[in-house]
Amino acid sequence: MRMETITESLDAAKQYYGRMLSDDSFYRRFYDNFLASSPVVRLKFAKTDLAQQRKLLRHGVNLMLMLSDNNIAGQYGMDRIRQSHGHGQLNITPELYGHWRTSFFKTLKELDPEISSEVVTQWRRIVDRGIAHVKGGYQG
Repeated sequence: MRMETITESLDAAKQYYGRMLSDDSFYRRFYDNFLASSPVVRLKFAKTDLAQQRKLLRHGVNLMLMLSDNNIAGQYGMDRIRQSHGHGQLNITPELYGHWRTSFFKTLKELDPEISSEVVTQWRRIVDRGIAHVKGGYQG
């Protein structure tokens, strides 16, 4: 029995990204869920241009996928997010990432109730690695 490589295990997640996560409807619904998840989240985004934020999030999700694929551009991009979200800049506290994660997977299941457990598992790995990377830069 042959061991699956990391790159091969990302294939379904990449295909899913192309089909579902590149569409603005995912990000619109994600922010509906995310903003409803906590008064602190709503306050953080009170003066945010959500159309621009959806574009940034789409880029961030793509960077997470690239990071999981050990792509240097993904690493660099996630390093920039790590810095910008830290205590000295946007001050996104570590506990807020739980709301982000929950909203991401809630949105996946709402928009695609038949999403396979394989794809969900792959996206959990991608998201968890990305969140851990960004949270690791919070100094507060």
